[in-house]
Amino acid sequence: MKSFIAGNKAVEKNKTKAIINEVIAKTARTISPCVILDGPGMKTLKALKKHKHPSRNIHIPNNSKDFKEISKKHPQTYEMTLYDFLYKHRNRKYKLGLVYMDYMCTFNGNTECNPVNDLKLLFINKMLKFGSILGITLACRNTVKNKTGFTHNTILKVISTIQKFAGQNRYEATLLEDVGGVYFNGGPMFTLLFKVIRK
Repeated sequence: MKSFIAGNKAVEKNKTKAIINEVIAKTARTISPCVILDGPGMKTLKALKKHKHPSRNIHIPNNSKDFKEISKKHPQTYEMTLYDFLYKHRNRKYKLGLVYMDYMCTFNGNTECNPVNDLKLLFINKMLKFGSILGITLACRNTVKNKTGFTHNTILKVISTIQKFAGQNRYEATLLEDVGGVYFNGGPMFTLLFKVIRK
């Protein structure tokens, strides 16, 4: 189950994923520190470093089988879930400039992670700085039509949940249009990017 948390080899080679990483790195290039979920190829890390993000300001929680491989190349890697990392740092004075929740699970999560709980913890503790970037990638395996005939309606639920948590905690989360939507990577995935400001 831990393999769902970070990317696998198929993800590492996906062209759409490379575009997502590039846009995230460009959009957040003047903002730090960064917290990202990344796979053994460290594609997001490399994109951030390419755009002048200092390596010391990029933090990677990862409790998957890839932890040892990643930590050998990037010292700021922590053998813990994203939730545990955020919880540990919830009372720190500094705020986060970029959080990229690059999951391999659905929005409902699994035994290893729960995206809703991660988001709630992030917003309740007001861990994001003004003008920060929040990215999220999820699997949308349920393509069954709902009662009104729509598929992939989880995307709307994710947008609604993020904007609700933001509003409840004196933030405003604006969906960015530079990149985002559904793409195929061993199954349907989707990515959303938000710019987060304080109200």
